[in-house]
Amino acid sequence: MGKKPKLPKLPSPPKPPKKKKSARERLGYWLLVFGTVLGVAAGVSYAVPIPGLTAAIEPANQPPKTEDKPPAAENPQPGAAEQAKAELDAREARLKEKEAQVSTLLKDLTTQQAELDPIRQAAAMYENMPPFKAGPMMEGLDPDKAAQILKLIDQDQAGAIISYMDKDRAAQVMNEMLAPAGN
Repeated sequence: MGKKPKLPKLPSPPKPPKKKKSARERLGYWLLVFGTVLGVAAGVSYAVPIPGLTAAIEPANQPPKTEDKPPAAENPQPGAAEQAKAELDAREARLKEKEAQVSTLLKDLTTQQAELDPIRQAAAMYENMPPFKAGPMMEGLDPDKAAQILKLIDQDQAGAIISYMDKDRAAQVMNEMLAPAGN
């Protein structure tokens, strides 16, 4: 029994060339890796808060913290309850006063809105009208009302309407438009 003869080594078949992955496949792989890392980091940061990076999260099973207040029986100031009640009553009185002011302002605003609605409707009508027709019609209006209407109209259209008005009447309307509000 002798030595076994060595068999000649057969050449291995050539390996097929590696197929290069597309950019989409590579991107998908890296997105998967990145998402996994983020998920793990989020889980860790929830379980172990990192100061400055995570918000303080109180577990749901613990009761909320209460501030340390001395019991009412140990209150060192006699009459503190009466003083607090007086402060609350004063605040309530100021609140009722403010509510009355707001109510008055709301009524004024509603009244002004009701007065302004017909003017807005007239402004829309005059704005859609040709200027050569709207100008003579505005001459017949009170200069104050005409000024209010022209303030609501597009500036170019208002200028064109004024150009078709009598020059004296147009001057009166312009003076009303330039007058400070509230006069």
